[in-house]
Parts: sequence; C-alpha cells; structure tokens
Amino acid sequence: MRCLAFDLGRVVFDFDYTIALNKIKEKVSVPIEKIIEDLFYNDFAKDFEKGLASSAQFYTKFKTAYAAHLTYEEFVDIWSDIFYPKEEIIKLIERLKVIYPVYLISNINELHFQHLLVRYPHVFALFDGLVLSFQVKSVKPERKIYEVLREVSGENYENIIYIDDRHDLIVAAEKLNLHCLEFGDYNQLIADLASLGVSVLQESEISILTFLKDKISSHKNPCIVGLGNILQSDDGVGAHIARGIKDKVHLQVFDVGLGLENYLGKLAQNVYDFFLVIDAGEFQAEEHFALFSPNQISDISLYFTHDSSLKLAIQYLQKEKIFDILIFTIKPRIHSFGEQLSEPVARAAEMIKKFFVRNFSQSLKKNSESTDGT
Repeated sequence: MRCLAFDLGRVVFDFDYTIALNKIKEKVSVPIEKIIEDLFYNDFAKDFEKGLASSAQFYTKFKTAYAAHLTYEEFVDIWSDIFYPKEEIIKLIERLKVIYPVYLISNINELHFQHLLVRYPHVFALFDGLVLSFQVKSVKPERKIYEVLREVSGENYENIIYIDDRHDLIVAAEKLNLHCLEFGDYNQLIADLASLGVSVLQESEISILTFLKDKISSHKNPCIVGLGNILQSDDGVGAHIARGIKDKVHLQVFDVGLGLENYLGKLAQNVYDFFLVIDAGEFQAEEHFALFSPNQISDISLYFTHDSSLKLAIQYLQKEKIFDILIFTIKPRIHSFGEQLSEPVARAAEMIKKFFVRNFSQSLKKNSESTDGT
C-alpha cells in the first residue's frame, strides 16, 4: 500500500449533534429527535455538504424548516461546536505519516470545516491533501469524490487504504478496488493495518527517522552508503535498502556490498558533506533500528568479512576532512546463507525504503526545482 485516506467524522474527530440541538431546543418548533432524524436519514444537509448551498442558504433552510428563532451568528456557533478530537487516532496519523502519505476524505460542510480548521490547525497540517465534499461538489459514496482522492494522491485505487466508520461507504468504496478498513476502535485499526502490511513505528523510531530527515535535508550534497553481504541473509540489509532506493530518490546512493574500501577514493573525491552508512548491527535497545555516531561504533557488533572495514573507512574519510558521518543500523535476526531477509528485518527494510522514497523522491526534487524557478 502506498497511502492512507482517513474519514473525518467518528474516525479523526467524534461529534454529537445533540450538543448543538440541546442548546436550541427552546428555539425550534419540533423535537430535536426530528432534526437528528432529518440530518442522518433524510439527507437534510446533503446539498450543504456538497457545496451546492451556501452557509447563509442552509441557515435559511434550517430556520424555515424548524421555525427556529435564532440569528445567523447564533446558528453558526451552535451548529459548529459539536466536535472533539480522537487523540489516539491523531497520534497514530502522526506516526504513520513519517512513512506513508496520508489524506483526509470527508463529507463535510463549509461551516464545520472552517470551525475545525481554526480550532485544530495542527490536525489538518498532518495530511498531505484534503478531499472535502463541499469543495469537490460530491459526497461519499458518489464516484466523483473518490476520483478526486485518486487525483490528489496520484495513486491508483488499489494502492490506497481507505478508513471509514460507515459500513455502507466501505461497501461502495470496495467496488472501486480501494483497500477498505471499517473503523471500530484504535486497537482494531492497528490490527487491520498490520494485516495489510502497514507497521506502526515506535515513538523512539519515529524520533530517529524525523531526526534523520532533518539531518539529510540540511545538507546540500548528502550520500547514502549501503553495506552488507546479500548472500548472508540479514547481513545484507544495508545493500538491499540501497538497491531499493537508488533510482527512486534524489540522493546519491552507493551499494558497496562488502567492498567499502574500494569506494573510499571515489567517496572522498566528491563534494559530499554528509555520509549515512546503512548496515546490520547488534545494539542493546529494543527498536528495530538505531542511529549511531562514529564515536559510538565500539558499541555495535557489525558483520563484515573484513572486521575493521567500517572503522578504517571512517578514519579515512575523517582524514579527508569529512566529519559528518552517521551509521544507521538495523538489528539482524539470522545470519544463514541465502539472499532472503528474515521477516522482521524485511519489514523494517521496507519501512526504511518507504521513508526515503516518501521524503526524498525524485518527484519531490523536481517539484522543488519547479517551484524555485517560478
């Protein structure tokens, strides 16, 4: 899967119309249960959600239908203040977006969106794109709104995981070949994502990758070096990662196998201002991967045909006045002969490749250059 699309109501934010309606029950001529029935089952607000009626027009419709005695300003405040954030899901999105593009697709009207955007701007800033019914003039389960999601994400339906709490919308989206998850609660969502191969990183791993993204982005000419013997299972993970990202990122990437010393002259002659070395190695922490400076190299047990090749390489580069070097280390599980990685290491390698492509893809570089030129 290449991206995730979240519904808003009952998934990212919970809501309760009775909060608003209880505030105005003395100002309307019908029971609030009738209004709730109209909203949920009679599509009373559908034109508003589709952007076919303005906020003022919907206010007039509401006031007329229910003989409501309240000003427009009163209506806006009461109508909009019905939401509260689902913090567990928001934190989950923060963790997922380090690896995966995330989008919001919602049946929502303009008043609700503007209220939420003002109150929770940090939540909407998490998403790579917003597909909002009132803006695209289409509501789920209509085909058009999903077509907009496909256009905004740049992904085919089969590459999108779509998360919604409504069963009818899930059924409709499945007909378009989206990978659909019917949201129940946080723990179920984690399990459902795992069933589709989406692993959620630990907080400490998120911190490592966030730091690494900033570190690489702060240099003009960074270089990625993948080490390891691909014929010895997990020992080859660094080389596997380098091969997997080499033609997909705008960074200089070298797959040196076990022959790092053969590349030292070439590496030193270029104007690289930061080196990230990726390899398998043992360390004490529980994470799948860790980041070390050259000063910490004695804390890692690395697997090389030439035991001291990494230390010698670092010494050589430092003699050449290249001091900004980090070692990204993946914890191996097996060391048997064969090209296949163990399952946990393969999963970690896939996440790391997605991280690099997500944050340093060729297309991002082209878009940046295009923007700079305008």
